[in-house]
Amino acid sequence: MEQNLRIVIFKINGDSYALPLEAVKRVIHAVYITPIPRAPEIVTGIINIEGTVIPVIDLRKCFRLPPVKLHPDHRFIIANSATRKVALIADSVGEVMECEPGDIENEKTVLPEMPFVKGIIAIEKGVILINDIDKFLSLEEEKMLDEALSNQQ
Repeated sequence: MEQNLRIVIFKINGDSYALPLEAVKRVIHAVYITPIPRAPEIVTGIINIEGTVIPVIDLRKCFRLPPVKLHPDHRFIIANSATRKVALIADSVGEVMECEPGDIENEKTVLPEMPFVKGIIAIEKGVILINDIDKFLSLEEEKMLDEALSNQQ
């Protein structure tokens, strides 16, 4: 029997997205981002959190949304992917929600062109796209980011 999935819901451009709770380490207010040359387009730069350098991913670029200027009210979701810790920029971060496996629709039937979406939940006010943090960066982008980060040291 499959377990319920706990997700952290966040908003970008008024739309609801989510990450599995086990991937999320913490949520912080936006801080200054240091740009890094030759990073993938979706990587805005890096931040230093308690001595750890963390790449910042602009989800607006992933989702092909219009850019906005970073504001102190924005939030950074610090999360672990399979290969690294990353910070994801969100407009706001809401509650943790528990979903039963039967509540989650298969993304392949609804959004086959979005590889970083791993499930969809219909709610009263619309839908929540559950994201797969390991799919935001392609293998090529991971390699580009590794090279850009190694040039920073």
